[in-house]
Amino acid sequence: MLIHINDKMAFICPQRAGHTTAWKFFGEESSNGFRGNAKIFEWQNSNKQKVAVIRNPFDRYVSGLATDLQYSNWENVKPGYKHTDPFLYLVADYDFKYISFENFGRYFGVKKYGWDAEYDLKKPGFCEYPKMVSDEFEIFENILKEKKELNLDEWNDLCN
Repeated sequence: MLIHINDKMAFICPQRAGHTTAWKFFGEESSNGFRGNAKIFEWQNSNKQKVAVIRNPFDRYVSGLATDLQYSNWENVKPGYKHTDPFLYLVADYDFKYISFENFGRYFGVKKYGWDAEYDLKKPGFCEYPKMVSDEFEIFENILKEKKELNLDEWNDLCN
């Protein structure tokens, strides 16, 4: 997870949702940038404009599972393992605007970092979604109904 806080915003982005591109966008050596979960409370308690990148949890889960399988064998990869960790429950109760993963390129430009996970949906058990993904999808739908997407003018202002 990436958390970046500047003078105007508190930004958060989970893995498999543009995390690496966002990390590089804000500067690899940024002292405000953080790759990990420890600064979640700083994001949650910030009085700056909160921004979160959100991605359909089913898509993020499949991508995360495929990513984890690059580093480990099938027997070790379980729901919630590394790149499949639920994320939206950490942000759902806070006032924030979102960047939809589908529109990520409009905010960050062409993808330059990270990689596209490849996966075989026919592999036995690959798309058996655990309950945590269904729960995350309910949160995702509520965010789409209740929160607003950050527009590009707002984004440009927050980054400058």
